[in-house]
Amino acid sequence: MATPRHPCAIDLSVLELATFMRVYRSGKPSSAEEIAATLSIWFRCDIIGADLRDMLVGMVSRGFLANHARGFVRATSHGRRHARPHLYGVVQMLDSGTKMLDAAVMLSLVGIAAHELDGEIDNETIVD
Repeated sequence: MATPRHPCAIDLSVLELATFMRVYRSGKPSSAEEIAATLSIWFRCDIIGADLRDMLVGMVSRGFLANHARGFVRATSHGRRHARPHLYGVVQMLDSGTKMLDAAVMLSLVGIAAHELDGEIDNETIVD
C-alpha cells in the first residue's frame, strides 16, 4: 500500500471520494461504467467508464477499493475508514458558521453519508 501524500492522510480527490461513496452505497461490486453513470448525474456532466479507469486502478492499489470479477470493484473496510475524515472535512467546510438554509440541508445530506461510513457494516464478504 502506498504511503499517504499528507501526514493526516487527507489525500482523496473530490472525484475519488464521490466514487468511493457510490461504490460503498451500492452494496455490490460495480463496473466503471455503472460508477460513471451515477457520477454523471451527481456532477451534472458526462463521465464515461474509461474516464475513471486509471483512478479506479489507483484506488485499488491504495486499498480503498478491491478488484472483483470481470473488472468490477467493491469498497473495502480500509477505504471506509480512510474516507471518513474526508467526509467530515466536507461537513466542516460547509458548516463554516453559516446559517443558510441551503447549507443546513446539505449538512443533513452529508450527515447521512457520514453515518453510513461510521456503521459497522463489513463489505469485505460480498458474495456473488
